[in-house]
Amino acid sequence: MRLRIHLLLCPLVLFLQGWINLRQPEPYMDELFHVPQAQAFCSWNWSYNENITTPPGAYLPVAMIGFAIKQINLEAGEWVCSTAGLRLWNMFLWIMLVELLIVRTKSEATAIALALHPVLLFYSTLFYTDLTSLLLCLAAWELSRAEKRGYSALVGAAATLTRQSSALWHFFIAAEAACFIAYNNPTVRSEFSFDCKSLLGVLQRQRRSIVMKLWPHIVAGVGYPIAALVNGGIMIGDQDRHEMVLHFPMVVYFAVYWVAFTTPLLGFLNRYRRWPRVPAVIPSLMSFLFLALLSAMWLYCCFYVHPFVLADNRHFVFYVYRVRFLDDKTGVPVDADVPNYFRGFVLQTQKILLRSSWSKYALVPFMALGSSCLLGDLQIDTFRIVQDLFPVVGAEDVPTVRRRRTAVRMFFILTLILVLVPSGLVEPRYFITPFIFGSLLALESADVAELFVKSAVAVSTIISGALLYIFLEMPFDRAPDAHMPNDLSPGRFMI
Repeated sequence: MRLRIHLLLCPLVLFLQGWINLRQPEPYMDELFHVPQAQAFCSWNWSYNENITTPPGAYLPVAMIGFAIKQINLEAGEWVCSTAGLRLWNMFLWIMLVELLIVRTKSEATAIALALHPVLLFYSTLFYTDLTSLLLCLAAWELSRAEKRGYSALVGAAATLTRQSSALWHFFIAAEAACFIAYNNPTVRSEFSFDCKSLLGVLQRQRRSIVMKLWPHIVAGVGYPIAALVNGGIMIGDQDRHEMVLHFPMVVYFAVYWVAFTTPLLGFLNRYRRWPRVPAVIPSLMSFLFLALLSAMWLYCCFYVHPFVLADNRHFVFYVYRVRFLDDKTGVPVDADVPNYFRGFVLQTQKILLRSSWSKYALVPFMALGSSCLLGDLQIDTFRIVQDLFPVVGAEDVPTVRRRRTAVRMFFILTLILVLVPSGLVEPRYFITPFIFGSLLALESADVAELFVKSAVAVSTIISGALLYIFLEMPFDRAPDAHMPNDLSPGRFMI
């Protein structure tokens, strides 16, 4: 254990927990479902709340600890399963995440920069299931890279028992392992100009070796659809309000989110210095135009508004989503239940942006820029992929890339699409796991200066502090949410 780092983090954890429990001692938002369910398990009550959509894996470890302590000391066991105790358990998992990130990045500063990611830290202070899922997914990934494939498959299955989307990240982990096996074969050249046919051809030729070495992952992969069939759907409960949809704009929303939060770490100059170079100018421009067209098509054909966006009045993103993308046809006042300190911004933005149903397309250039940065940071050559599909110039004009690295990162993009597209609800915490996975991949090939790491820590600390201050110190009166009419707690803005 890295004592110096933990001596620094423990006071931060205690401060955050004291602050939150002082201002909001009762469960808030989704904690209204998660906390009572964990407490029921602590009392050896195995009934399951039908409004909870995720499996019970996130509740079981702390419930078992709380139940065991109850046998020794009833009051101590009750505290472990209290709202404060469950939140502290989540922060303990956050410290374990820091430790795992240090092992992965070989850098304490980089690990802290990632762990202080504002959305991740915000939801780590509350008893949400996202952190448990992320921690187990990263542990499965690290075990896979250490070639402990049986343990990796077991931990990946445990991650899926916390959030269903972890099954797709388990797929990515297995796909990366397959690429490592296939491209480590001495008969495969180490470099090439990427195309999908050659990737599939290499994997097909090495299928026997892949199956023999990755059978634990294959067994888990077969079990996931069987479990979904037995359950009657992917969601455990509340299936009517959490239907799967084709929401392709989620991918470009993530791209904008990516460029916003990775710029301090990857560095503005480090990222964009490649744009003016020749002969990369034309490919970069064509890639940008292609991504802009794709973003506009997705907004046109697959734009979706989840009912929670119209019903909820406590998320920054939901307000921005209403203001930026929805027009008067929704029948919902954009400024309904907005606190005074946020009302002026909402009303002015409404006047400027809500001019027509086409206003959402004004964000297409930013979506294309975000997508270009995401693919560039992962060193995926969009132009090469377009060239394979629609030949425009000679392939010799495009630099070659390493096979295995490109294959792994293409699998990451595929997993990203599979995870985000079925989700109709635009909520930043759904971006946490893909953000951390993508950042770790990008950092493997990025030249990140110490200045950028320090700037990322500073920026994340400031943003996280601002989010928590608004959440805890600036409550507002509100009408009950339409989808949570029994929740009478004060309004507190969340990310």
